[in-house]
Amino acid sequence: MGTREALGLPNIRFDALSPTLRSGLTGPRHTTSILSSVSAQKVWGKLHIWPNGVAENREKAHLFVAQNNHFRLSVPDCGILQGFPESWKFSGAVYQALGQIGNAVPPPMAYQIALSILGNRE
Repeated sequence: MGTREALGLPNIRFDALSPTLRSGLTGPRHTTSILSSVSAQKVWGKLHIWPNGVAENREKAHLFVAQNNHFRLSVPDCGILQGFPESWKFSGAVYQALGQIGNAVPPPMAYQIALSILGNRE
């Protein structure tokens, strides 16, 4: 499943896995960004998703129009991209929540590792 599909965004005839999520405070006003590289910025651009100024939730994300009217991400959106269920709650400020998401082993991967360990014990 691609990024746009995972987030429930309209089809733009391009979808791909999201670039690596990174949490950082950037820019003169210290906005929260998940941008990890110039090549990642190109992929986000093709996806029509703005990787800067991640908001606490989608309602707050929609209050600020992103460059080129691209979709602005929220903390729950980033959690979905990392494999967390939509119901998962992150705590703290946006940058802290993004740190939790970015530093976590993606839940689907953790599940497969656990299954592998269980299978090797027999």
